[in-house]
Amino acid sequence: MRKPSSGSSRHLRPTASIRAAMYPAYGMAEATLLISGGRRGGGHVTRSVSRTALQAHAAQAPSDAEDTQVAVGCGRPLTGERIAIVDADNRTRLPADRVGEIWVSGANIARAYWRNDEATREGLNAQIAGEDGAWLRTGDLGFIDVTGELFVTGRIKDLIIIRGINHYPQDVERTVQSLNGALRENCGAAFSVPDETGEEMLVIVQEIERTARHSIDTEAIKGRIREAVADNHELSARHIALIRPGTLPKTTSGKIQRKLARKLWLHGGFEQLG
Repeated sequence: MRKPSSGSSRHLRPTASIRAAMYPAYGMAEATLLISGGRRGGGHVTRSVSRTALQAHAAQAPSDAEDTQVAVGCGRPLTGERIAIVDADNRTRLPADRVGEIWVSGANIARAYWRNDEATREGLNAQIAGEDGAWLRTGDLGFIDVTGELFVTGRIKDLIIIRGINHYPQDVERTVQSLNGALRENCGAAFSVPDETGEEMLVIVQEIERTARHSIDTEAIKGRIREAVADNHELSARHIALIRPGTLPKTTSGKIQRKLARKLWLHGGFEQLG
């Protein structure tokens, strides 16, 4: 935030009360927007967890500083609503501190999609094994701790699985974008595609700032990206595409469309720089 001039009487630094008024929440249209949230004035909850354990779908204490990942809580369920963490494959409820798909049940949950019986049955009226009641499958991954706080860790369809290990694309993208000011923040996508043997390999598509398009050394940047991804995630970035600003597909609300980016990359839909 810009510092006011010496003659200004305005104090632009946010006060403690303003910071406390902001807190994370979690929601989606099918839940009539809100699923969980904190309390006014309560601020936000953070928890340090193990990166390695998260790759195995568990929330545990980190072994050291390099193994630390900070997770931000998204509050607790609304009154009359229930949140469950479920194994997406066998549809069984998972205990505290286990990562699984976030399922939601309550009067605020929609019961049907317009003219889509299959999505209505599978997405809005799913059942947990051995339990009664209809649940919304959010498609998001997360865990609930022993206090009941919900932590969202990612999206099932975006999860990168290479050699049996889970990697969250947001973590890889953050590593890439922290390397150089020419790499546009929140304008990159990491995903996997099969190689010639059917094994999954990592692909990174990253926008370059407009002011740096003609001055950067693209091969040097790619080298730094490969080194950082290997050091931080033990992954080999087989393919790196540096692209013009504004060409990475996003939703109207600004979310990265990784699935569409993957499709475009496979069909040569990106004009690469360098």
